Amino acid sequence: MNILFSSVGKRVELVNTFHSAVSNLNIKTKLFGADMNPKMCPARFVLDDCFEVPAAADENFITEIIKICVKNEVTLIIPTIDTELLVYAKHREELLRYKIEVVLSEIELITSCRDKRLANRLFNSLTINVPEERCITNPIFPIFAKPYDGSLSKDLHIIHTKEDITGEILANEKLIFMELIDTKRFNEYTVDAYYSKNGELICVVPRERLAVRAGEMNQGRTDKGSIYTLLKSRMSMLEGARGCITAQFFFNKLTEELKGIEINPRFGGGYPLTYKSGAAYSDFILKEYILNEKIEAFEGWTHDLKMLRYDAAYFF
Repeated sequence: MNILFSSVGKRVELVNTFHSAVSNLNIKTKLFGADMNPKMCPARFVLDDCFEVPAAADENFITEIIKICVKNEVTLIIPTIDTELLVYAKHREELLRYKIEVVLSEIELITSCRDKRLANRLFNSLTINVPEERCITNPIFPIFAKPYDGSLSKDLHIIHTKEDITGEILANEKLIFMELIDTKRFNEYTVDAYYSKNGELICVVPRERLAVRAGEMNQGRTDKGSIYTLLKSRMSMLEGARGCITAQFFFNKLTEELKGIEINPRFGGGYPLTYKSGAAYSDFILKEYILNEKIEAFEGWTHDLKMLRYDAAYFF
């Protein structure tokens, strides 16, 4: 009845929330990790062990994961990065034959989330607006450009004039173009939502992003204001969602206008703030997937809890 964190890397805080959950529920569960370079993986210092695996795109990835799980009595896998989600989804049945379950949404939802063009349609199906599209050959400035399959805030462009439209931008077929959201009018939010095994929305926690570094929230606060009421209603219709879903929005607090940016069907980097607020998704997972308990809808998390993150180090 052990757990494996896949591509665990720097996710020390995430693993520690599961250590707390194991303690809270008084269960005997070991926490393992898998990574391409476990010797240089900070999270290994808070795991029972960490194992080397090839990249998720490698044809031997799932075979190695199964070997690790069988040898170490792992019955539950928690993926942590976008590039491995579809791999696990495609091999879900094979893993189940070895009694290994993955906390993972349905493959149709994962596919939509990986392509931001499809994600925009998904938001619209939830009656959530998205930034307006812009045509790069007949531009209305300012424009924001990003890859439709990007992550970690890589290859982003802000275009204010025709002179900013470089040959590199025009040659990049993966870029999509949209209005640049005015951050003087809109606040940026990340939302952690938890869905049960049956796809029922259990909890929603909006986190205002007060400062961001490398695509992750560096300073933030929980918000149980009007954005919470809006998202609790609209995200209840997210078909195929399981476990933790992290979504990004811009929200105008005066007009209550909401614009969806992206959805990631996995834990986000700022999840520890959600956990500390009392929305214990790590506990939910252990109750559902390890103890086979039914979990109920939860709203008792703390409003306006603030988080300030900092760098820490391990020495060995």
